[in-house]
Amino acid sequence: MPGRGKGIEAILECLYDELSWGVLWLQITKTLQAMYEDDQVPVARHFFAGAYHACLREFLLCFSRLTEERPDSVTIHYLLNCAEQLGKAFPCATDDDIKKSVGPHREQLAALAPLMDAVRKQRDKVLAHLDRDQINKPTATYPAINLSDVERSFDEFLKMVNTYRGYYDGNQYSFDVVELEVAEDVAYLSALMRSAQD
Repeated sequence: MPGRGKGIEAILECLYDELSWGVLWLQITKTLQAMYEDDQVPVARHFFAGAYHACLREFLLCFSRLTEERPDSVTIHYLLNCAEQLGKAFPCATDDDIKKSVGPHREQLAALAPLMDAVRKQRDKVLAHLDRDQINKPTATYPAINLSDVERSFDEFLKMVNTYRGYYDGNQYSFDVVELEVAEDVAYLSALMRSAQD
């Protein structure tokens, strides 16, 4: 991506960028799900159904990209490893500050293991692959994924990234306006489509 920094700055920017997309897709999914539950989708039902399913898939894939431990991937785990190994790259923190943060952050990630496993199974069997179990074992079920759990994990990830961003340059990232603006955008689109139908 053009304009991305180097080293720790690039890792932080990469993770924040991925989190931003994940939060956007999650908020669109939640907003559309609420509209469907309240029977508030009178027009363009196929469009909104497609947007809902596309955003649902994308935020789950985003969660997977942020948490899957792979040797060549930029993930939350990778950030924590870099923080431990490259403490001098964080001029606004001491080695002790970093140690006191990395340990609890690793514990938070470990506590998310059941959610990570559920998302991984969905990704491997449904999202990224059309698994043969869907034909050979049509009654196969996959662990349910609660949107609130993913939303809480994204909040936790942002706090983690902000910890090391603060240690790097004293700044913070934010998603404050996303939820409100997504709801406004969807309501606006829905109103436009209704008025075009009249």
